[in-house]
Amino acid sequence: MAGPAKILLVIPTYNEAGNIERLLREVLAQGLGLDILVIDDHPEVALVVADALESEGHQAFVAGSGEEGLQAIEQSPPDAVFLDVVMPGID
Repeated sequence: MAGPAKILLVIPTYNEAGNIERLLREVLAQGLGLDILVIDDHPEVALVVADALESEGHQAFVAGSGEEGLQAIEQSPPDAVFLDVVMPGID
C-alpha cells in the first residue's frame, strides 16, 4: 500500500484572490457550480473527491493520469483542477 497522498495547495496572491473571489460570487449567485477536473492515479481517491465536489454543486470530471488530464484540459478547459502531484509519468 502506498503512503499518504500529497496535496499541493496553491494560495493566490491578493490580486488573484480578489479575481477568484469575484468569480466564485458570480457563479454562486447564479446557482451554478464550477467545472472541476480531478486528476489522480488512484481511482478510489478521484471518485471520493469528485463526489464531494458534486455534493457541493460543482461538476467534476476525472482523469486517471497527467496525460489524460492534459487532454481533458485541451478539449474543455475547466474552471479549476484538483491534482495529485505524485503520479507515474507526468504529474
